[in-house]
Amino acid sequence: MKTHKDVFVEELVVRHRPAFAAALRIGAVLVGLLLIWAFYYLTGMLLENAVFPALFALVCIGIFMVFRYLWLEYEYSFFSGEVDIDRILGKRKRSRLLSFSCRDIELMAPYSPEYDHELNGQFQRKLDVRGSGRGERDWFIICRAQDGSRYIIALSPSERLLDAFRQYVRRGRMKE
Repeated sequence: MKTHKDVFVEELVVRHRPAFAAALRIGAVLVGLLLIWAFYYLTGMLLENAVFPALFALVCIGIFMVFRYLWLEYEYSFFSGEVDIDRILGKRKRSRLLSFSCRDIELMAPYSPEYDHELNGQFQRKLDVRGSGRGERDWFIICRAQDGSRYIIALSPSERLLDAFRQYVRRGRMKE
């Protein structure tokens, strides 16, 4: 009987911001400035009045929150053949995207033209949890859930995480 030692690997992948994130930041600053200008000039409030500084503080907090929640990370947690993938929004809000076992993996391989046929199959859920989506270390996993539905997961594992997968994925299902 072959036994495995417990393996625990946790990896954090920062999702690179898309091009529209810069536009959202600029838009948030412009809207904030417009709100401050409109309140100050259209209502005739003076700086000594306590309402204007409070509004100014609220607008600054709102801009900060927009900037903060554009930050997106994914965490891969691997523990003895069980994988959990979480999304972390704004370095604060965590939500579980998917959990699966290495026994459920049908195919795990790096992105290459050799696997185009498998990538074009029918999937109930497609999950992209890669850092940038164009890296050399991008892999995909095709797995079947307990209810019979098929998933495809695109991820950017480190070499340490790949070593953990190598120990638990059945022979022939992990291509290199």
